[in-house]
Amino acid sequence: MRRQEGCTDSGRLLREIRRRGYRGTSRGVRHGLEPLRSAEAPTPRRSEAPTVRQVTGRLTRHPDNRSPGQQLRLTHVMTRCPEPADPRRHIASFATMMKNLDGHRLPRWTKAAEGSDLPPCATSPAASPRTSTP
Repeated sequence: MRRQEGCTDSGRLLREIRRRGYRGTSRGVRHGLEPLRSAEAPTPRRSEAPTVRQVTGRLTRHPDNRSPGQQLRLTHVMTRCPEPADPRRHIASFATMMKNLDGHRLPRWTKAAEGSDLPPCATSPAASPRTSTP
């Protein structure tokens, strides 16, 4: 409900409800808002920033398996924080390679990932020191 979001602007509310078919007057909207305006206004809800785990899940989930809400949240993250764009491209190309069974493209994908500005992942084989067995 718009009230929970802290909206008591009769003009804005009138435009919104007219789009939904309201045929009343602006006076009726103002009259309906009077008791709400005199009451203590609720604190508008702030959306919390997603956790690293949530962003990782959004980046790695197959696009065909994302709900519209999940896609919207990913788009919101990418708009507010463009840094995951490069990893997102690498993740998408890796997923496509795996889906199409294009394992022969792995060396080229690895070189592209290593050549990007991404920090090395501590658990990736490329970042691990190579040790030889005697």
